[in-house]
Amino acid sequence: MKKVMVVFLLGIFLISLVSATNVAYVLRNPERADAGFLNAFSELGLNVDLINDGDVRVTDFSGYDLIFVGDERLRNAKYLPIDSVSNVIVNGYYGKLFGLLEKGRMSKLAANHPLKIKQNGDVVKAYTTAEYRGRRINLPYYFIPEKYKKENSQSIATTFVGYKKELGDVISYLDGDVRKCFFGITKTKYWTEDSRELFKDCVGFAISGENSGDDDDEIEDGIHDVEIVEDYVNSVNGIRIKNDETGEYLLDEISSLMCGEKYKVDFKTLNVGDYTEDVLISGSVNGFEWGRTKEGLESGKSTTTGSKTITINEDFPIGTYTIEIQALIEEDVTPENNIRSRDVNVVCLAKMDQ
Repeated sequence: MKKVMVVFLLGIFLISLVSATNVAYVLRNPERADAGFLNAFSELGLNVDLINDGDVRVTDFSGYDLIFVGDERLRNAKYLPIDSVSNVIVNGYYGKLFGLLEKGRMSKLAANHPLKIKQNGDVVKAYTTAEYRGRRINLPYYFIPEKYKKENSQSIATTFVGYKKELGDVISYLDGDVRKCFFGITKTKYWTEDSRELFKDCVGFAISGENSGDDDDEIEDGIHDVEIVEDYVNSVNGIRIKNDETGEYLLDEISSLMCGEKYKVDFKTLNVGDYTEDVLISGSVNGFEWGRTKEGLESGKSTTTGSKTITINEDFPIGTYTIEIQALIEEDVTPENNIRSRDVNVVCLAKMDQ
């Protein structure tokens, strides 16, 4: 009876080991494993073995559910069984070797402001800051150039470079007999919470094939929508003009601007959608243009970003002009209320009396 019990308990123990998910974290120096990645694996309940790069050729990877390669160059990367074990690649060196690219190589992006990505139509910060702590060097992320990406790849998050065409995939999944995830946001010390969760999603996909982003009802149901408020106080069609010296608001349908005087033009942009937005705000009059970006405008909040003080000088000959204001975001559901205009007359009394 005792022998039967021992065998039974041993069987349970072995089953628990087999069912546990194991990660092979391959790196050049196991003593320098990235704590950010290790913490994310721990939160997912995964067992991690640190595999020295020098031991790759003598390591049996068949018992692992996932091969993980972080942000460094490996001497033995070409010997990893990436076609038989699912993998997560968090660097810009092995895109073609690991089957993430049709050809070419990964690209890298950095900026003097915290980098952002576009994910499920929303724009989120990739890093909490723009520079390494204590160094005047900008934080980068890697991406798969659009022209080199695999046809069967699933774009999870792209670069975000304002309102230009996106350059490629910062996070990408490849499904199949062996699942792969490329994750280009490599600097874990500066991850935002969004980046941390996206990395955990990346790992979850590679191990089980589950993609939590596909079932996000909140994202599917929400809308992107901003507007320039039409009934802004002391405005005409949403555009307010104030004489900078007298403080008087100009309220005529076509108001007069006097030569040599300064006028403040302002308006209010309101986020009436469901997502935090980065809004590109611009204004123009008689070929004179200005622009600003309001970052992180939360749902239900408003901003007066884009206000401008204009001096009526020789650039504004006598005549009628149209002041035009725009507030732009991508995928706005009602773009018609993002543009407001107002006509004004420029008047120079001294010239008129001659």
